[in-house]
Amino acid sequence: MEMKKLGLKVALITVTALIAVASLAYIVARIAFPSSLASVYGNAGNYSRASQLLINAYDSRGNFDDITAACEYAVKSKNDTLIIKSVGKLIDDEKFSEYNITDNDSATFLTSRYVVALYGVEQDKAAVVDKAFSLLVGYPPHNQVEALIVKAYDENDKQTLAFIKERLNAIDASTLSAEQKTTYENDLYVIENALK
Repeated sequence: MEMKKLGLKVALITVTALIAVASLAYIVARIAFPSSLASVYGNAGNYSRASQLLINAYDSRGNFDDITAACEYAVKSKNDTLIIKSVGKLIDDEKFSEYNITDNDSATFLTSRYVVALYGVEQDKAAVVDKAFSLLVGYPPHNQVEALIVKAYDENDKQTLAFIKERLNAIDASTLSAEQKTTYENDLYVIENALK
């Protein structure tokens, strides 16, 4: 009987020690290796948790790669609140202007998802339109304004489409490349047909 009690006591102490060590390892990993831990969560499909870990890492370390990765995980999570939070931080970072030029495809993709997420939560749709236009670099295909046009069109939101049309008409199309001009003209055509 005494041996049984001793065996249970040892087992309980061992399990408690293992839980304590695992908890400590998690805390250390979260602080020292947030990107690696986020990768584990991302690979497991928990994109929201991965994004939040990287946002926390960015807030404490200011590493630009952390916030870009956080944005990518947020977009994968399809969590509008997390997209707005992470991409908002990306846009506010001093390195965003350079990133928007050097990696324009990624920047445009992330900020397009941001604009669509804002549309879903923001009451002032004109402010969302202004934000979309403020993020443009030229008028490339699949840009922030196009993402907003698609969302407003899907929602049959003629007021937002009218705001967009007004802003598009203010663009000097002569300054656009041939590809950009085609995109611009196609977008105007879609809006004009939707507003009929």
